[in-house]
Amino acid sequence: MQEFKADNDMSQFTKTSNTITLCSLANFINAADRVIMPIAIIQMSAQFQWELHAQGWILSAFSIGYICTMVGIIN
Repeated sequence: MQEFKADNDMSQFTKTSNTITLCSLANFINAADRVIMPIAIIQMSAQFQWELHAQGWILSAFSIGYICTMVGIIN
């Protein structure tokens, strides 16, 4: 009976570790996007001939989408 409990505890630890790892990976990707998007918008605006107003909306759309997913509006 003691072995079953140890296996169950280890299984719970593994699930928790996997969840923490995936959350950390998602946070890293988000941080990378926040750094890369303002740099990439310069070249994209030259290629697609976006004005400053359009660039602002594009950068804001990323932030608004991120906030909505954190709040849970978008599933």
